[in-house]
Amino acid sequence: MILDFCAVCGTKEDLHQHHIVPISTSGKKRTVNDETITVCTHHHDIIHGVQKDRKGYAHHELIRESLQKRKDAGLPMGRPTSLTKEKIDATLKLTEHGVGVREICRRLEIGSNTYYKITRHPDPYKLIEKPRIDYKSWINWKSS
Repeated sequence: MILDFCAVCGTKEDLHQHHIVPISTSGKKRTVNDETITVCTHHHDIIHGVQKDRKGYAHHELIRESLQKRKDAGLPMGRPTSLTKEKIDATLKLTEHGVGVREICRRLEIGSNTYYKITRHPDPYKLIEKPRIDYKSWINWKSS
């Protein structure tokens, strides 16, 4: 629900939309109709467990620290890829047949950056070989 005030404290400054069901667990693409709630930065940080009151830490430093822990543990970085062999095949085939970039992206539900990655990569099938960690594994690792 998009409000013009924080649903927790009522402030009207520095508002964010918090996804009630995380995108990573729902498996859906982001849309305007996602189940969200309007909260201020302070309460959004509390919901996500960000501890801004830790001495000397800012939000970006906590993120950087978490990413470094992932790298040190040898965990893969970034979002899981939605690319499949079929999408790459279809992209290349439609490109050969002269279909425009926007139409290919619309038909295959891929972004223009993904289209250009596929068409410009010397071996586009390597784009889907990157190992990724799923959300449940990440939570288990984070809590251990």
